[in-house]
Amino acid sequence: MRKPEKSIVSKLYKQGILQDTSILCVCAGDAEQRLFGELGIKNVTLSNISELSITNPTYKFSKQNAMNLTFENESFDYVFVSNGLHHCSSPHRALLEMYRVAKKGIVVIENKDSLLMRIAIKLNLTVNYEGIEEITKQGWGGYNNSCIPNYIYRWTEREFKKTICSYYPIGHHDFRFFYGLDIPERTNGLIATIIKVAMFIFPKSKNVFCATITKPEVSGSIFPWIKNIPNYKDIINDFHTQ
Repeated sequence: MRKPEKSIVSKLYKQGILQDTSILCVCAGDAEQRLFGELGIKNVTLSNISELSITNPTYKFSKQNAMNLTFENESFDYVFVSNGLHHCSSPHRALLEMYRVAKKGIVVIENKDSLLMRIAIKLNLTVNYEGIEEITKQGWGGYNNSCIPNYIYRWTEREFKKTICSYYPIGHHDFRFFYGLDIPERTNGLIATIIKVAMFIFPKSKNVFCATITKPEVSGSIFPWIKNIPNYKDIINDFHTQ
């Protein structure tokens, strides 16, 4: 777990998100297990398409494909992922499966799409395909956890909002975004300084990106036109099965 991710999750935890809740962590590995352990979060189920992702599980583990979770709707208070969606052949499908299984909301930490990030790719300061040498050598950890290096799908705030609102057009969602910066240790000192200055000026262009999405509550966040529909509560309860 990189420092920015740990800092962001610690901030969320202090604000009450992920506290005293049941959590499903998809695309999980040893880093996520260490993170939850260090924060003292106990009610966690780790999941991954491969049982080899966690060397010594100290939490409950469930073998799951993030794009086709076997859990019932709203089985967990929160569903969490850190740098896992970009390993899926359909990141949006995995995002919506997280949403379906969550009762309160989801927490997603992924790479940020921005103009500065695209410039960094052009200058060969970062890459579009992840861990080419490492993944092809070890034979797993890439596209759908295969030996094929995965494309790094990067997100924007608008993309999260459009995807969720299209899937669940029932009420107002609470979207919150957090940003962090991770500079590879091998980066030249001068270039690292330039990057830090640029990110100070454009903080929302930092490469570590967290989105928290809280689901609408039937008691207060449902759109008024939905409430005009007869038996709207039953429709909402059955919505994910439509």
